[in-house]
Amino acid sequence: MNSEKVFKSEKPCIRCKCGEVAIVPGIYPGGHYAKVVCAGCDRFVKWQSKPVEKKDPRKRVNKNLVADLGHGFCEMCRRTKEALPLPQVLEAHHVIQVAEGGTDDRGNIWIICTHCHRLIHLQRTYFSHYQSSQLDLSGLIKAMESISKNPDPETRKQQIRLFAAEKSIDSSQLQHLFSLFSSMQQELSVEEYF
Repeated sequence: MNSEKVFKSEKPCIRCKCGEVAIVPGIYPGGHYAKVVCAGCDRFVKWQSKPVEKKDPRKRVNKNLVADLGHGFCEMCRRTKEALPLPQVLEAHHVIQVAEGGTDDRGNIWIICTHCHRLIHLQRTYFSHYQSSQLDLSGLIKAMESISKNPDPETRKQQIRLFAAEKSIDSSQLQHLFSLFSSMQQELSVEEYF
């Protein structure tokens, strides 16, 4: 059995009558830290929550960063926190990720809404292995703004394919990103926020 620790159980197992349980750490659906199973027959007993000393303290720090460094609006789309549809909130985004040596100083933090935060991380996810093409977020946004001005959907698709080929990007991924960008543009009205 792949267990970390075995303990005496409060109640004997209903299947094998064993009086011991094992805590099996791992990655489980729903974000569970570990499962507790019978040490004798491996029957599931309950989910185990993460011990306090192993919980990520960064979540609390990021909430403090929003309160300490934020100005009450998204620094990307400029929507105020009151204008954000639920469940969106303002979040702290590290320009240089903490895992890569980024710090919590103001120069490395953007306070942005959930929608913009997802867009940034989507860009990081899809394009991180294309860094040699020197594709940056601002260039991508400018290209998408230009493409979105064309009223013909077929011409837009062709422009996306050409842009993808030019930057050596999978066009289906770029099409997905363009769809997200278009829905974000429809959600935001320039006159409403500027």
